[in-house]
Amino acid sequence: MKVLILGATGATGQLIVRDAAANGHYVVALVRAKASSNLPGAEVIEGDVRDEGTLARALNGCDAVVSALGTGMGLREVDLLTVATRALVAAMTRAGVRRLICISALGVGTMLSDVPPPPKISLLKRIAPLADPRIGLTLGTTLLTMTGIFIVYTYFAVVFAQLIGGNPFVLGSLLVLWGAAGTAANLFAGHMIDTIGNRKLIVSMLAVLIVVSAILPFTGNQLWIAGLAIALWGCCGWGVLVPQQHRLVTIAAQIAPVVLGLNTSCTYLGVSAAGIIGAIGIETLGARWLGMIGAAFIAVALIVAEIASGKIDAARNADVLAAS
Repeated sequence: MKVLILGATGATGQLIVRDAAANGHYVVALVRAKASSNLPGAEVIEGDVRDEGTLARALNGCDAVVSALGTGMGLREVDLLTVATRALVAAMTRAGVRRLICISALGVGTMLSDVPPPPKISLLKRIAPLADPRIGLTLGTTLLTMTGIFIVYTYFAVVFAQLIGGNPFVLGSLLVLWGAAGTAANLFAGHMIDTIGNRKLIVSMLAVLIVVSAILPFTGNQLWIAGLAIALWGCCGWGVLVPQQHRLVTIAAQIAPVVLGLNTSCTYLGVSAAGIIGAIGIETLGARWLGMIGAAFIAVALIVAEIASGKIDAARNADVLAAS
């Protein structure tokens, strides 16, 4: 059967093209831009789906039409379906094509009410994984680490007042550098876990954070030194969450969404607590000592992480002995 597929470059459309071609059908795909489409197994025709002449050309010799047209998440072309469907019906009538299949997410909405909701889970059950010391200690590592990092970050402009000198461009650039370094670390941390394991990566990143956090307020007015320190700070600060999550999923793969949710909660608790601790630190010791306070929290996090590693190793060895 020769089939014309509309909306072929969308997520649903690509699946339809693939399955139709795999089942021996001759597939014709009408797309906006032929150069940007990647539809192996299909004859690709470029044109506007709202143009009746283009549709007539695409329908030549076809036995059926499958439409997966949609406007996506945007509202730039709210009339796309209306205009295209009107043109398609007219072109199909002239071509004598009588088979039309329309696929829409509307069916999901109409049928969703028939899907039973998941059972309710009480708060006690949600926090029950904390009873496992491996999970509790790993979550404690996240809480302490995020607290230490954000003790400085919350008062970034105060800690780096001398360096920034009231210049909003410098402040914004340093914050972008911090965030970009964290993004880069998240992209590469997974590969590093595959190479050296989550324990070595956690220990390495926490060790770097301790040193960098301690010296951050003392980088003076040397922009390049402060920039390097802030980049390392952002890289390890956000990057350490990846091996932490990997550790949690490795421990409790069957309840991964629950433990990852708890890890996120610990992140936000640490961020919230950091503001209070940082304010107290400024009042009692001064802004220059916030880095030392943050480093102290991260040092405790490193100790807790290593205790967690010991618990994880002990449980793994016990499983090996039980299996032998």
